[in-house]
Amino acid sequence: MKRKFISIKSALRHLICTVTVGIGCTGLFAANPFRDVPVDHFSYQAIDELVQNGVMQGYPDGTFKGRKVITRYEFAVMIAKLLAKIDSAKSKGVTNPVAPQDQVLVNRLSAEFRTELDLLGVRIDSLETRVLDVEKKTKSLDTALSNVHIEGFYSAKQEYIARSNQFVRHADPGLHKLNQDVFLKFIGNPKSENSIFSKNVEAFLELKANISGVADNRLDYAFSSAPLAGDRIDDFATSINDERRVMVTKAHFRSTAPLMNVRVFTGEQITDLKDPAIMLTASNYKLKWWETGIIQGIEASGKYKNVSYFTSVLKRIKQSSAAGGKDSDLFSLFRKETDKDDDVFSFRLNYTPYAIKDGGVTKQLVFGTTFVEHAIDYNTRNNFNRVIGWDAKYARMGNAGFDLSAVHMLSEGTGDIHGTGDKLDIQYENKNLLGSLKLYSFEKDFKLDVGSNQIIDSDIDDDGDNYGRGSEVGEKLARLNMKYTFEEAQLSVIDNLTMSVSAQNKWWERLQGSELEPWYGRHGTKLQLRTVMDFNDRTHFEILNQLKKDARPDEEGQTVHKFDMDVKLNKEVNAIGSVTFVSDFDVEALGQHFTRTDSSLAINAKVHPRLFLKGKVFDRVDWSGRPIQKDTDILDLEANYQLLRNVSFKQFLRRKTYSETANLNNYTVTDYWVSELNVNFSRKLEGRTFYAWQETEDIYRKPINNLTRKGDDFWNWFAEVTYEPTKSTEVSLTYGYDYNDRSHPGRFSFENTRQKVTFKASTDF
Repeated sequence: MKRKFISIKSALRHLICTVTVGIGCTGLFAANPFRDVPVDHFSYQAIDELVQNGVMQGYPDGTFKGRKVITRYEFAVMIAKLLAKIDSAKSKGVTNPVAPQDQVLVNRLSAEFRTELDLLGVRIDSLETRVLDVEKKTKSLDTALSNVHIEGFYSAKQEYIARSNQFVRHADPGLHKLNQDVFLKFIGNPKSENSIFSKNVEAFLELKANISGVADNRLDYAFSSAPLAGDRIDDFATSINDERRVMVTKAHFRSTAPLMNVRVFTGEQITDLKDPAIMLTASNYKLKWWETGIIQGIEASGKYKNVSYFTSVLKRIKQSSAAGGKDSDLFSLFRKETDKDDDVFSFRLNYTPYAIKDGGVTKQLVFGTTFVEHAIDYNTRNNFNRVIGWDAKYARMGNAGFDLSAVHMLSEGTGDIHGTGDKLDIQYENKNLLGSLKLYSFEKDFKLDVGSNQIIDSDIDDDGDNYGRGSEVGEKLARLNMKYTFEEAQLSVIDNLTMSVSAQNKWWERLQGSELEPWYGRHGTKLQLRTVMDFNDRTHFEILNQLKKDARPDEEGQTVHKFDMDVKLNKEVNAIGSVTFVSDFDVEALGQHFTRTDSSLAINAKVHPRLFLKGKVFDRVDWSGRPIQKDTDILDLEANYQLLRNVSFKQFLRRKTYSETANLNNYTVTDYWVSELNVNFSRKLEGRTFYAWQETEDIYRKPINNLTRKGDDFWNWFAEVTYEPTKSTEVSLTYGYDYNDRSHPGRFSFENTRQKVTFKASTDF
C-alpha cells in the first residue's frame, strides 16, 4: 500500500511538470517542490516587498496571502511568471524593468528556487545564464544600493516691500533677504551578512537649516544711554544675529526584537504607558507651545510568554530666562537664558495568566504594576513625585462584551506627603446596548505630575468653576452612562434612533480648614440625555437636554436644551439649523435669572448648474427681555458662479450687529464684502484675486459735529498665482495679504492692503 502511494505521488509530480510546460522533468527527484517553505524564510518578506512595490501580482488569486505557509512549487510558479514578465519587458527595449533594490530580491529568489524553476520548465540554459549573472551582479548591486534613505522639505521665501507701513511690521522698502529653510531626514538601516537591509534596526536624524544672510553668531549692540565716543563702556550686547544656522531637531536609534525593543531618541515625543492608570501620558509630559526645549530619553519594551514590560528614562530640557527687567538695572535687561530640566523614570509590567478563545468567545485576564517617578530638583529635599500602581483587568468578548478594570495607586513626594487614588471602570455591551460605570476616588494628597489629571471631568466650561469649587484635589466621582440603539425593524418611521443617558455625581473630601467654604460637604451633579434620530438618508436630528448643579447651598442649577438638524430638502437644497437654550437660575440681575438663546440656520442650494448659493443667519440673545439684554446678529450671503469651465467668481457679504439695551452707545454695525475671482489656467497653474472691505460704524456714538461717527474702515487687494509642477511642489507669487486664515478656516482677518510682493517655493522629496 505504501509503494502504491509513492508511485501515485511520483506520477502526479511528473504529470504537473509535463502538463505545465510541455516538457519532461529531468532530475525530477533532485528537489521536492511540494515541501513547505518555513514561515521564517526570507522569501516571504521578499515577495511581500515586490508586491508592495508593484513589481508582481503575488499569489495566483491576485494577492499574496501574507504569512500563510506555501510550498516551494507555489513560490516557483510566482517567480517564473515574474521572470517571464521581466524578459518580455527587456525584449521591448526596456533597459531596467525593475528598480535596483527590487532586482536584488529577484536575483535572490531565482537563486534560491533554481531547481524548482528548472522543474517547471524554465529553459535550463537561460536559467543557468541568469543565475550566473545573478551571482556576479548581486554583490555589486548590494554595494551600489545605499542603506541610507534621505527625505526632506525645502522652502524659499523672497519679499519685496513697495511701501513701508504698520501692516508689514515696519519693514524697510525694497527687496528683502531671501530666506531658505531646509529639513533633511536621514533614515539608515544596516546590512546583514547576506547583504539584505535589516528593518529591525533603524537610525534616524533630522536636520533643520536656515539661510537668510551673512550673519554668523554676530553680536548686536544697543546703548544704555547717550554714548561717550571712544570709551567703549556704553555698549551692551543685546542679541545674537545668526542668519546661517544648522541644527539637529530630532534623532533616534531603534532596534526591534521579540524580547526587547529599544528606542533612544532626542526631540521626539514620548510613548504613553498603556495601562488603566495612565500614569505617563505624552499629552501632559511635553513642551508647551510657548516653551523652547527638547525631550530625550531611552525606552525599552518586550514580551516573553505571558509577561510583557515597558520602561523609560526621560529628560525634559527647557530654556528659561527672567521676564522683563528694569532700566535702572542693566544686568536684569540682559540676563542670559539658562536651562531648566526634570527627569522621569517609569516601569510597567503586565502578566496575563490566561487568554483563551473558545467557540467565538475570547476571555483575558491581565495583572499589571506601574512605577513612575518625576524628579523635579535633586537639590531640594522631597522635591519629587512618585506613584506606584497596581491594576487588574478582565475582558470577555463574544456576542456580548464585558470589561472590568481596577486600579489602586499610591502617591508620595513633595512635602513628604502620601495619598492614594482608586479607579474602577466597568463596561458592558450586548447588541444595541452599551453601558459603563466609573467610580473614581482621590485623596487630597494624591498627586500625579506626569499623568492624566486627577481632577476628573472638572466640567470646565465658560465659567470654569468645576461645579463651583475650583480645582483643588481630593475628589470623588460616580458616573453611569447608558446608550441604546433601536434597530430599523423596531421602528415604523424612524430609520435610526439612539438614546444616551448620563448621570454623574461628584463630591469632595471634608478638608480640615475648609468648613466655611460654600462647597464643604456638598455634591455637584449633572444629568444628560442625548437623542439622535434619522428619518431617512435626508433628515438627521440631534436633541440634547442637560441639567447641572454646582456644589453650593441653595443651588438651583443650570439647564441646557439644544436641537440640531440637517435636512436635505431636495437633491439640490440642504438646510442646517441649530437652537440652544441656556438658563442659569443662580445668576441673577434685576430679579431675573440669566438666559441665553443661540439660533442659526444655513441654507445651501445649487440653483443652477453654474450657480451655488449659501445663506446663514445667526442670532445670540443674552438676558432676553430684560433691561440689560445683549444681542448679536450675523447675516452671511455667498454666491459662487462658474463663469467658464475654468473661471469661477465668488461674492461674499456679511453684516454683524451688536447692541446693548442698557447702553445705547454700545451699538455697532460691521459690514464685510469680498469679491473673489479664481482661474485655472491648467491642471498645474491657477490664479486667484480678490477685493475685500470691512467697515465698522458706532451708530449712537457721535462727535461734536453731531454726525455719525465711522469706526474702522479696511480695504484689501490681493492677487496670487500658484504653480504645482508636481504633487509635492508648489511655487507661488502673491501681492498683498490673504484675508482667509488657512490655519483657522472660517476666520476672517481684514487689513489695509499690505503693499508687498512675495515669492514662495517649496517641495517635498
